[in-house]
Amino acid sequence: LRLPDTYTRLHASGKTGTLGVAFLCVGAAVMSPPDSPKLVILGLFIIFSGPVASHAIAAAVHRSQLHSRTGDIDDISTEGVVGD
Repeated sequence: LRLPDTYTRLHASGKTGTLGVAFLCVGAAVMSPPDSPKLVILGLFIIFSGPVASHAIAAAVHRSQLHSRTGDIDDISTEGVVGD
């Protein structure tokens, strides 16, 4: 599966990483009940910080103009069209 632009790649990697680590924490908590409180806290931290990190990366990509150059309409910037 090939993803066409930076934003879709970022979305896929952010979601996979966040949910993957969160489910690993859940599995480890089931396997080791004494460590469950620590793992729940770690899982919650990952669930809340993962999307924030993805958003920060997407904002940096948008500011640096490294996003798609296919002529798509850009609703955020004042230039209107992304591609030259």
